[in-house]
Amino acid sequence: MEEQHDEVPGAMSPLAPEARRKTPDLPPDGDEGAGGDGDGDAGPGAAGPARRGRAVVLWATAAVIGLVAGVVVGYGVQAQRAPTPLPPLAQPDVTHPAAPLPKGKEPRPLSVAEDRSRRTDGDLRKLLIGKPKGARNAVVPTFRKGVLPSDGWLSPDGYAREYVDEGSMFQYYVRRDIRRVAAADWVGGGSDEQVAIRLVQFRPGAFGGADWYAESQLAYMPKSRGAGNPGRPIKGSSNGRYFVFSTEGGSRGGSHHARALGYRGDVMFDIHIFDADPINETAIRSLAERQLERL
Repeated sequence: MEEQHDEVPGAMSPLAPEARRKTPDLPPDGDEGAGGDGDGDAGPGAAGPARRGRAVVLWATAAVIGLVAGVVVGYGVQAQRAPTPLPPLAQPDVTHPAAPLPKGKEPRPLSVAEDRSRRTDGDLRKLLIGKPKGARNAVVPTFRKGVLPSDGWLSPDGYAREYVDEGSMFQYYVRRDIRRVAAADWVGGGSDEQVAIRLVQFRPGAFGGADWYAESQLAYMPKSRGAGNPGRPIKGSSNGRYFVFSTEGGSRGGSHHARALGYRGDVMFDIHIFDADPINETAIRSLAERQLERL
């Protein structure tokens, strides 16, 4: 039994109080200034900055009042105008029938060729290929940490257990809006062959759905942690490939492994074969082509 890989500031000092300044008393208008030398420097020098400050405040106040007055006047003028009529609709006479169309007059439903989702909207388990003659249903999980399908279904959690990092994979399925997983596990008659087939469906319009998921799995398959070779294309598919692993697995006494991946619409198919004996590529190719035809 194998596990799949997932690709899936310091404190501020207080400011010192500002020193107070004592404003000198201004002499009354016309005086030379008591105790002065008679040149009159103290009076004009102290009064100049205060007068300039008052002028700035007056100009700013006038600007604000003018702006507010302009807005009020403009709003009043606009409110007194007659409303401009909207242009007529392009199809003013569109109506709906008061009653359903009579029997036989309904529009023809789209065929499967015109609407591929019709095939996968039903019972997804019916699209799983059947086990060959002599094979029997598995009684132990195919994957080391996995679970057996329940009535042909796997929960997203159960499916995530088939991967090395099950926690990350489960989060991936939730984020990518997984819908359901149809599953079948069987063992070959009189041999150690184990087969696991998964149909993973995502909700329509889900970001990173079946295509994203399948492509991420296909991306690592040629690497050493995958099959170690580029695999071969599945006949009739523009994206599917099947692989016979170049090295033996180590989790089940050195079992051999083959895998096929691809997607059609919102469903990704994932097929595994494990066997104590070397796996002929015809076996995995045949399963992949049959499953693709069902989709």
